[in-house]
Amino acid sequence: MTIQRRGELQTAYPLHDGGVPVGVDWYFPDTNRLGPSVQLWRFEPGASEGEHRHDDSTDRDLDELYLVISGRLEVDIDGVGHDLGAGDAAYVPAGVPHSAHNPGEVTAEVVLMFGEPGTVPRHNQAGFRARLAAQD
Repeated sequence: MTIQRRGELQTAYPLHDGGVPVGVDWYFPDTNRLGPSVQLWRFEPGASEGEHRHDDSTDRDLDELYLVISGRLEVDIDGVGHDLGAGDAAYVPAGVPHSAHNPGEVTAEVVLMFGEPGTVPRHNQAGFRARLAAQD
């Protein structure tokens, strides 16, 4: 088992010409075998990630998932704005233009997962979907 504490692998930099730097913790960048990379991003008020996409014209195909832990995050996906709060998530497939910024007055913390497109794991979905159907 390996433990990584907040701040052990941390930096801040402007992402995709977004202006105000975003704080980034990268979790297990050299040992994670799950598939996606996992990071914790801190968007201070006004911080942003500029518009970009991940496909063959940039570095490589990457899907991204933004999961807001606290605060608010405005995510623009293919020209459509979405206001996300704690517990909300946005999924951006490879090749789709997107950007993000914190319009609020408090820091927004966001778990970002990104990796090459693959298959959707189905190992536990049947039970989960059955419970969802039972709620209706």
